[in-house]
Amino acid sequence: MHVVLMAMGIGPGDEVITPSQTWVSTINIITLLGAEPVMVDIDRDTLMVSAESVKKSDYPKNQSNYPCALCRSAL
Repeated sequence: MHVVLMAMGIGPGDEVITPSQTWVSTINIITLLGAEPVMVDIDRDTLMVSAESVKKSDYPKNQSNYPCALCRSAL
């Protein structure tokens, strides 16, 4: 995922939306690139980020959403 975010041009000043329930490496990858992780709530039923929680985050500088299937319930 590090290479993918780099290829997307993610860097300082960018925000990346990620689930609040995630592994520490998810946040590390984002911050290593100088971007800011934005943690959003997960859905109780799927344990994944929902479209509603992303809409609520409303961060204007958001450049990417980082999917993290920690529980793999939605896969």
